[in-house]
Amino acid sequence: MVRIFLFFLSINTLAAELTWEKFHEFEGISLYRALEKKSGLIPFKAEAIFEGQKEDYLKILLNHDEKNQWAPKLKSVVVHRRIDSNTYIFSEYYKTPWPATDREFLLRGYVEFPSENLIILRAENERDLSYAKEGHIVCDVKILNLHLEQVEKQKTKITFTFYGDMLGWMPNWLINIIQKKWPLRFLQGLKKYHAIGNIRESSEYLNLKS
Repeated sequence: MVRIFLFFLSINTLAAELTWEKFHEFEGISLYRALEKKSGLIPFKAEAIFEGQKEDYLKILLNHDEKNQWAPKLKSVVVHRRIDSNTYIFSEYYKTPWPATDREFLLRGYVEFPSENLIILRAENERDLSYAKEGHIVCDVKILNLHLEQVEKQKTKITFTFYGDMLGWMPNWLINIIQKKWPLRFLQGLKKYHAIGNIRESSEYLNLKS
């Protein structure tokens, strides 16, 4: 229990210590880079205010079967195991351009409801590597957070924060794309998918407890 507490404390401390600098804005999406950057680690943050209810965006994000229809370079998502109604172990498999090796995010995900107007989706490394898939490099994820905040009746502020290491060999141009373009395309894809209106309630969403 003490080790688990210290692990979460170190993650929360890391998130609090990062200083973000806005460097680009496009179609209402603001992109930030961390001023503190260690070798190998890729930090980014993206923010936007979109039309719609936060619950609808939560439904889209938890619809793992259809996430590859809008999330950039995502091949598929597999839920390996449910720990409880709001916690589950899952993998996201990403296509990377040749000759780099495809990546896997092997994660333990949490859905939290800290207040009436805020939903937090966060994930951390899953330590049980028996779930890992051959032919992929498992990334080291320090921070992966999505905040859905209802700022008006029909407006949701979305904040997407990532800090991690892709591990393995990866060309600099691809690292730049991940840091500068991937979060932009992620939020653009989420916005467009919401606008389609085909929002489904997945089993992950239906099993949640708020």
